[in-house]
Amino acid sequence: MVSYRVMRLLIAPLLTVLCLAAETLPTSTAHDAGLSAERLARIAPIMQKHVDEDRMAGAIGLIVRNGKAGYFETYGYQDREAKKAMRKDSIFRIYSMTKAVTGVAVMMMYEEGKFFLTDPVSKYLPEFKDRKVAPDGRTTNVVAAIAR
Repeated sequence: MVSYRVMRLLIAPLLTVLCLAAETLPTSTAHDAGLSAERLARIAPIMQKHVDEDRMAGAIGLIVRNGKAGYFETYGYQDREAKKAMRKDSIFRIYSMTKAVTGVAVMMMYEEGKFFLTDPVSKYLPEFKDRKVAPDGRTTNVVAAIAR
């Protein structure tokens, strides 16, 4: 099993590259990036509401499509107490993002055909071979059960 330390060592460079890439991405209008300006306009009021209700201090929103940043906005503060506004180049720690980052990476690999959803987990994580889930030892082919 991959340790937390190893995951941090793998994810930290990835986040650094993503942040640097965001700075150098060509920006465009939402339309040119293939995005709906009308739908993107819905994001800011919701994010601002979260800031106003103290649900979060601030955030950065970046949506990239076809290699172009069609949406790149900031909300709230990078330092709420000092009322220092969030900037597009703000640097801050990201906690509890392992699932989100891993989920995106897995879906990118799926889109590239690197694995199939019907593949057994044990194909990639041998520790899961011969695991029994049901208390009485019966196993169910989930894919077949869903197909019924």
